Amino acid sequence: MQSSVIESSHTLSSTSEPSSKNRKALTIFIPNEDAPVQADCTVVYDSDSSLSSLSSLFDISPPSSPSIKAAPTAATAQIKSTPLRRSARKAALNVRNPADLLSNHYKEFNTKPKVVMSNKRKLKHDDDPGSETKRTSRKRTARPSQATSNKKGAVSQAKSTDNLTLDKPEAFGEPPIWADKRQALCETLPYYRAYQSGAYTSHNLVYGFLYDKEVGARDVFTDQVYIARVYVALPRKFWTVINIKSVAVNTSTTACSFVRNKEEYIPVAIIAGFQNTTSPVKLVHRYSVLDWFQVTDVWCERSGGYKVWMVRMEKIDLATISWWLPQKDVDSAALSTPAKATFQNCGVCGKASKEIYNQGWTCLETECDAFFRFSGNSYDDASLAYSYDFINERTPYMGPNLPSLVPPLMTDDDLVAQNAHGIESECKKGIVCPKCRCCSRRREWLQWSCENEHCDFTYSLNPRPISIQEVLERDIEREDKGKEFAASSISSKQMIIGAYNVFEYLVPDENGKSIGFVRHYKSNSLINTQKDGPNDLFHELQVEDFGLKRSANMHPGPDTGAPYKYKVAQPTRAFKDAPPAILKALARMTWAGKTAVGSKYEEFHDFNEVLTLAYFEDMKIDYHDDGEKTLGPTICTLSLGCNALMSIRPKAKSKVGGDLHPRKKHKANVLAINLEHGDMITMHGSRIQEEYEHAVTPKGLLRFAMTCRYIDPSTLSAEARATAEASSALPADFAKYAYDGDVNAKSVQRSSTTPSAFDKLLNTCRAHAKAGLTLTPEQRQLLLAELGGCSE
Repeated sequence: MQSSVIESSHTLSSTSEPSSKNRKALTIFIPNEDAPVQADCTVVYDSDSSLSSLSSLFDISPPSSPSIKAAPTAATAQIKSTPLRRSARKAALNVRNPADLLSNHYKEFNTKPKVVMSNKRKLKHDDDPGSETKRTSRKRTARPSQATSNKKGAVSQAKSTDNLTLDKPEAFGEPPIWADKRQALCETLPYYRAYQSGAYTSHNLVYGFLYDKEVGARDVFTDQVYIARVYVALPRKFWTVINIKSVAVNTSTTACSFVRNKEEYIPVAIIAGFQNTTSPVKLVHRYSVLDWFQVTDVWCERSGGYKVWMVRMEKIDLATISWWLPQKDVDSAALSTPAKATFQNCGVCGKASKEIYNQGWTCLETECDAFFRFSGNSYDDASLAYSYDFINERTPYMGPNLPSLVPPLMTDDDLVAQNAHGIESECKKGIVCPKCRCCSRRREWLQWSCENEHCDFTYSLNPRPISIQEVLERDIEREDKGKEFAASSISSKQMIIGAYNVFEYLVPDENGKSIGFVRHYKSNSLINTQKDGPNDLFHELQVEDFGLKRSANMHPGPDTGAPYKYKVAQPTRAFKDAPPAILKALARMTWAGKTAVGSKYEEFHDFNEVLTLAYFEDMKIDYHDDGEKTLGPTICTLSLGCNALMSIRPKAKSKVGGDLHPRKKHKANVLAINLEHGDMITMHGSRIQEEYEHAVTPKGLLRFAMTCRYIDPSTLSAEARATAEASSALPADFAKYAYDGDVNAKSVQRSSTTPSAFDKLLNTCRAHAKAGLTLTPEQRQLLLAELGGCSE
């Protein structure tokens, strides 16, 4: 029977360590009759390192390679770390950063010397004979990647929404925090932002640990102790099947981070999912926060022929009964006899190891020849368990005072104190509902609403609208304007239409023939300052209630006109009920669409849908296409607010741009366009959406994108067609919003200012000039005073 390997960027299980920039997951498959594609082991490695680290790790000659199942290789996405790299404003707001959350409560802890772990310390996985368990039988009950044996079938067949703890006893209490969606958990809790992995690490420390479905054979979950596996080492006989030039074992593992937590007394918040079959009680919610735990032991063991890194954690507050204790055990919860596990020195390496197992003492030093050799040089893997003393010993907590598990609500005073507007990255995070303790994302523009359908709690701030001048000034301060470019395959031309400077880019197919175009209508201060122009629209979108609410695209935004289905149906309202700002934007984009589309390409149809999206700070929309079968060939977007970079590239499956390199996930960009305040972008041609995809990355504090589409009624059912036609009917007075490209716009007189050596004043001048506004007398006086002896 042959083994095979798949190198993949798929989501790692909760036992994997958090992803990093060039990290890959390697899954080993051992076929058998019962589960021919069951994964035995997952290991994480750094794709940029050489094989020397891996070969030295196992110190063997390479055996003949087993069969390799081909699969595309790709690096996994990096979990965003949380260093304070922003401005003083954001640094002050970012009090719920996990590192800050702890450090703000641990003043004396911050004075302690730090132990450097990241690059110099390695947890080694050297191979030795170890267990005498018969590997030919391939009994999966002893493997660390499986749940306990009596639950194996249920776990493997369960859906992600199936609660596997329903047969457990009732809990003594209720969780202090819970969530039914992992995204709500990650957006709310500062100590857990791991969307994929089980451990959330930052700066080589573990702040939160979630354990759900992937429990191991010797995992323990009691009311005061949690023991879990955190890393599975790759057996040596498989190492030669990996690409020799791109593999090495990562030196900054989750286990290393747990060791550092232990040495620096950093607590860990543990979260349990209701598919964790080791739970002592029935878990009502998908995810339940347990409490703060301290790391007491990190060691390597052998299980099912694999080396597995384990961690033992103790609940810190032992005086309070754990809410997850079974009700029937409350009276006997107190530990009657104190226990203490003993240490013993190894006769081979001379180092001390704790006696952990019921089978007796063994050396736990992985580099020792006696590693995991019990008396008689053998052990029964299936019956190996932890000793009474190891499970029941308790360790005094030596760390600083614990912060609350519940992050505080942001208040209006916080906004005022930090000169914030309520749209900063900190303001888009979720909250813990004070009434029911449910983690709730900020899905609405004006408020937070509890995501528990049985709770009516809402919470709102009084955000201050941000002026377009301040947005543009911050754009200049950032100096983060993306680089525009067009590949040699993209032909372009420039023209003047109305008051716009227009750039047109012809987009080719695989044979170089044009299949459509992208036309960029570049705005200016003349256009932006006109009545009902981009400046007015930007202000109106902030102060009026447009029903901005996050949906499938994860950005706050309402749909107006004919219903547009993106992944799922979007809530919509009719044009006749739309606010004036929507109709003004529709008129502008209709003008742009009509002037862009001629007879050379597909026919232009008047837009019958407007989708408005709001981008908070640090939000973006990744690569996608607008190729839904219900859409017409023309799409137009009006960009309001901060600068944004639009990038266009051929799809991976497209023939455009040649074949995809086997080691790459996507093709290179062929066009990048800077969208500034007031700009419009028109894409025309159905095949563009078939062959290409695009992404938009805002570069500032706040951006609105208003996008028009044509929903083709002929592609809809009779009922949907009737709804679309009724919703897209224009109001009787729509003609008053007619737009002509500002061909007759009148200039706004602007003050001329002397160039200044002072950056802040210079940025203010630039922002005002770009917005088409004059300086106030106070600003002008301050400018002249600062300039002093500078010449005109």
